[in-house]
Order: sequence, then C-alpha cells, then structure tokens
Amino acid sequence: MTERHRERRYLDQYFTPLETATRLTRLLPIKPTDSVCEPHVGAAAWLRAVRDIHPTHSGDLIAMDLDPTAPGLHRTSVATHRDVGDFLDDADWTGHRPDWMLGNPPYGRARVKDGVRMKKDVPIAEAHIRTALSRTGRHVCFLLRHGILATAKRAAGIWQEHPPRMIWTLGWRPSFTADGGNDRYDYAFIWWDLE
Repeated sequence: MTERHRERRYLDQYFTPLETATRLTRLLPIKPTDSVCEPHVGAAAWLRAVRDIHPTHSGDLIAMDLDPTAPGLHRTSVATHRDVGDFLDDADWTGHRPDWMLGNPPYGRARVKDGVRMKKDVPIAEAHIRTALSRTGRHVCFLLRHGILATAKRAAGIWQEHPPRMIWTLGWRPSFTADGGNDRYDYAFIWWDLE
C-alpha cells in the first residue's frame, strides 16, 4: 500500500470519476447561472461536470476540502472560490449559500479534526447531509451508499425530517480507485429540494 493510498484511506478520500459525476449531474435542472458548491471537492468531478454540461456557466463554483492538497483546490481547478477547511465545522464555513450542493461525502464513522481521526456517534455521511441542508439555498444532491436508506434509525430521523425529492438507484458501481475496481456497495444519487 502506497503512502498516498494510506493517506486517502485515513481521510476517507475516494474521488468520484468524472464520467459518473457528469452522468448524474445531467439528471438535475442546474441553470448556467446557479451557484454550485462541492463541499468535499477531492478532484472537483462534480464542479467539472457542471462546467462540462454548461460551458458558459456564470454562477459561482465553490470548492471546499479538508485536505489542502486536494486537486480540486489547485489554481487549475474550475472552481471560482476555493476554501480549505472542515465542511462540518461552522468556524471553517465561509458563509456561501449556494443554489446547489453536489458531491460524494465521506461515509465512514470517523472524522479527522486538526489532524486527529475522531469517532462520531452519527455516521459522517448523515452529518454531511444535515450540514449541507442547513447551508444551501435550494438543493442538495449527494452520491451515497444505497444502504443509507435502509436503517430504521435514519428512516425515523433525517428521511422524515427532510424527505428527498428524488432517489436514483445506480444500476452500476462506480470505481473510486485508480485501478478501476469497485467496492461491494450499491449506490444511490439522492436529491433534496428545499424550494
């Protein structure tokens, strides 16, 4: 296992392939003037998908990541705003209220804060959903493991508090690794519409 691979596992970084982000982003009614935030930007696949679909996109494209070396935060990124910080930490949030939050949040139960991996009671994906819902102006759309829909605890909580507008179950398994392999999980693309 390479050092970069160990670091990616430690931070729960598994970048979404551009073709997956583009295929799923095409399902959404994003306008060329809408502001879009990818709060765990990684390689910026979701922001790149928006730009590929709308080459003349004029809305803000906001990138945020805990890892300052994330490719999506580099100057060559399509992002118009770049923020290094923990999306779940209010102190790191810059106050943007984007029209859309798109992405593939970390799924694990661990969270890294100030370089220390911490355990949380709430699975990290659910924390990202709740945080995104509180910080967006209109829409949240995340690629999530399909199993997040099944647990009774979540069904009684977030799904009743914030029922999604649409859930697309993927008929394929995206590859989040450099070798093109995929994991054993099925995925869903879930859209919350706050309008």
